[in-house]
Amino acid sequence: MDRGRLLFAYKPPAAHPIVYAGLLVFGFVWMTGSLEALLSGADQSIYLVYGLPWLATLWYYLAMLPSETRIHQSGIAPSRPLLLRWRRPFVRWDDLAAVYPSYYDVTGAFVSPFASSDGKVTQMGLALEAPDGSIETVQFTPSRFQMWQPESAGYTGAMEAVQAAFDGKPLVPAAESFTKDEAQALLDEAHAPFLPFFAIVLLFASAAPVLWLLTKLGLGVGWSLALSLLAPAWVSLTSYRKSVARNAILNRLSKAAAYKRQGADA
Repeated sequence: MDRGRLLFAYKPPAAHPIVYAGLLVFGFVWMTGSLEALLSGADQSIYLVYGLPWLATLWYYLAMLPSETRIHQSGIAPSRPLLLRWRRPFVRWDDLAAVYPSYYDVTGAFVSPFASSDGKVTQMGLALEAPDGSIETVQFTPSRFQMWQPESAGYTGAMEAVQAAFDGKPLVPAAESFTKDEAQALLDEAHAPFLPFFAIVLLFASAAPVLWLLTKLGLGVGWSLALSLLAPAWVSLTSYRKSVARNAILNRLSKAAAYKRQGADA
């Protein structure tokens, strides 16, 4: 398949900072736990128990190593993790219904519901919309974030390359139309807080006191731990669900704006 001239290449960060933190923490646990086992004469199988979290994190790091995103004259090769390099390695522009700016969250809903709720981890990527309406967002996550600045250098360079590849052809042939009041109502809905700040703090920090209380009441440690994590897990899942809904609204408005901008520039 002739991909045409290469217009832009973007190399994503190799891994999320939490993966590196996991390697450091689990490596320290493996080292200190093994030293303690050596001094106490414990069974040698304990070394593997200490090492499993580090080995699992290392496997995840290697399996998820991303490829470059490469934008060519005829299409785009989205970044894929090592395990999924076989999946749609190249997408031709002619096979897409539209290409436009889209919004996504950088794992904020699970790592920090606070950051996800107020939009600090929202970034902009490229929406590749298929004729059936399905959308793949090509991400351009920066290694350093600027508050309230979702347009990273990678995204800006990619959008310029896409516009050059289309060479005046519309990126969005058709889109919804919103009145000013309708667009403002959607923006208000998208920017509404996920949960009150005090509720996020209370529920996300409840695990330790709930665990202490349940163990004091005589419940086993395993059940106590599982129950104590219910509230923080609910906060993260709720935050994730609402961030997906928010970004879906923003993407509808983004597509409509891109379509309208094309008409103004024509």
